[in-house]
Amino acid sequence: MLKFRNVTSLRPILAASIFLLALGVCGLGVSLASCSTSGAPSGAPSAPATQPAGIVSISGNRLLRDGALWVPHAVQLVAFVAPPSAQRPPFTAAYAHYSTAELAAIKGWGADSIRFQISQPGADPQNPRYDSAFVQTAVGAVKAARSLGLNVIVSIQDESQSGETSPTPLPNAATNRVWRNLAPMLNGDNGIIYEMFNEPQPAPNAANWQQWTFAMNVVVKTIRSTGATNTLLADGLRFAESLNGVVPLTDPLNQVFYSSHPYFHSAANQMQSTWAKKFGNLAATAPVIIGEWTTATTYYCDANTPTAGLQLLQYIQSLHIGLVAVTYDFGLPTYGGIVSDYNGTPTTLANGIACGATSFGPGMLIQSWYKTGAVPSKLQ
Repeated sequence: MLKFRNVTSLRPILAASIFLLALGVCGLGVSLASCSTSGAPSGAPSAPATQPAGIVSISGNRLLRDGALWVPHAVQLVAFVAPPSAQRPPFTAAYAHYSTAELAAIKGWGADSIRFQISQPGADPQNPRYDSAFVQTAVGAVKAARSLGLNVIVSIQDESQSGETSPTPLPNAATNRVWRNLAPMLNGDNGIIYEMFNEPQPAPNAANWQQWTFAMNVVVKTIRSTGATNTLLADGLRFAESLNGVVPLTDPLNQVFYSSHPYFHSAANQMQSTWAKKFGNLAATAPVIIGEWTTATTYYCDANTPTAGLQLLQYIQSLHIGLVAVTYDFGLPTYGGIVSDYNGTPTTLANGIACGATSFGPGMLIQSWYKTGAVPSKLQ
């Protein structure tokens, strides 16, 4: 959910982050052997015998829910992006607006899943921003959504809006502390997907993919060390835009899939050839989801954006790729999101609506897809 950034200045930070990750994680509850990037720990955990409905798993390049092929129809909630002590608009309003009634409304809107972003500093017991009541509220929201039959993606958020004073470009020791704190509260329900770290920042190149692989594999092993058998989700590079060049992660359960956030930042980003390179080609061999997307007008928008938005939705449907639509509780009516208010009123790309206009966005297209199972053939 950030604007496109220049990532060349991140190289020194990346090196330091990887060094501290190795020191912090390997010295705190994870053996040195489990910090290697190859091989699998012995005694991989088995799933509990009895679980709530909606168990998510992976077979080949497809997601399954309760054993049946599944294309997630999700929306995002940002209520838990930051703990109360660090919240700022529009996240303050999203947190205040959260309720179980909102979760029920999301189900009525047509979604079958919710992605919750949870603040890394707010959930890290060693961070001054740590707030145990905030963590319990977020965990309660996850469980409430599951009680309604919704699947849930739990995503760890460490960008500046999370309350983090020094955002990390890749998962670090704090990320692993958060998972050691959160996972035991959620384990036993494989209808919850663990998204290990939201929007890794570095540009996609061979060196950065190597660092990404190391950092993500440590998180995989940290989560598995808690006994979790949940499906894991790994965001790509350049703020999750790109999966081009991704190296498959090492998971003893082989239950990892991959996320792209293909926001439009230029006219080229609105072309199918770009989408294929970012995520579509990978989807032929590995399970992929669009983990965030909307027609965010603050990033890029031109006269072709409405048509390109429809074409993107049609493209991902043709590849059996699911979507997390942004955002159900983001109260900025000109942002280009899926709703224009807190009542779930869907936005539109039809009738020549201009970029930045109130109610501009792909809400009606996405809601129609979610409710009917098919992306519309024309703008709505």
